[in-house]
Amino acid sequence: MKVCVFGAGAIGGNLAVRLLRSKRHEVSVVARGAHLAAIRSRGLTLREAGVDHTEHPLAATDDAASLPPQDCVIVTLKAHSMPAVAGVIGRLIAPGGFAVFAINGIPWWWQYGHVNRSATLPLLDPQGALWSQVRPERVLGCVVDSANEIVEPGLVLNKRANNWVLG
Repeated sequence: MKVCVFGAGAIGGNLAVRLLRSKRHEVSVVARGAHLAAIRSRGLTLREAGVDHTEHPLAATDDAASLPPQDCVIVTLKAHSMPAVAGVIGRLIAPGGFAVFAINGIPWWWQYGHVNRSATLPLLDPQGALWSQVRPERVLGCVVDSANEIVEPGLVLNKRANNWVLG
């Protein structure tokens, strides 16, 4: 399975290393700045309980359009950043693929299948970009309880917990 972690910062970096360690998927990451440069040169490291795990993604980029279509796009961006990249995320998802939004709080697609099947939440998706370009029928929700921090570029520290509620 082709998996892209879109936003491989603290939460996304933790997840990316875990997926890479499983050796079951082709994992790419979207990151930026010094963190991306470190991932490209040294790999991505997760420090947990004093033990470092370093892995090298198939691709590390700040341009998601450079990646092939992905079976699963795991979005770990902050909620306010998502509408601006809705088109990029939507195009990155392969036919038959899906996106996982690993966020805390009410997601932009909350009303899908409930009150109004065609209404996004204006505060989270003001122009409806996520609704129209990613599309709620291609989304899986995920709530994260995992305290992580980028302590230096390329190094994510897991401080406590690692619970992910998916579905």
